[in-house]
Amino acid sequence: MSRVQGMEIACPEGWADRSMLVLTAPPGASGIAANLVVTREVLAGSGQGSADIARRIEAHVEDEITRWKGKPGYAELMRRHATPDLPTAEMRLVWTDGAEPLAQWLSFLPADLDTVVVVAATAPRGDMAALEPQFHAMLETLRLT
Repeated sequence: MSRVQGMEIACPEGWADRSMLVLTAPPGASGIAANLVVTREVLAGSGQGSADIARRIEAHVEDEITRWKGKPGYAELMRRHATPDLPTAEMRLVWTDGAEPLAQWLSFLPADLDTVVVVAATAPRGDMAALEPQFHAMLETLRLT
């Protein structure tokens, strides 16, 4: 049984629960709403223990970067690599959706030995600096259960 936001649904054997949490702000001047999306994704390979989680998260981030490089206007602005001592990763990037330049802040957090939680904060590029304190405050309240 999968539960999210007061809803419950049977998840058949062999299926995966890919529930998402999506929070959106009111649309800004550009008409685009900033948003924060939280997903759980299965890491490739099998878990070899907690010492291996940083390597697997880094491989996941590399796969994401490969996917992002095909987006128009893509540029990686910052990246913090996962390490065995701190098995979380973070990156900031910009890209263009249609005519609107967007900024995105991605955080990758280990949920367990085989799952990474991905938090994606997205906003029009010109609005990101003003929204970043809200995104930080929201991320500080995230609890993995």
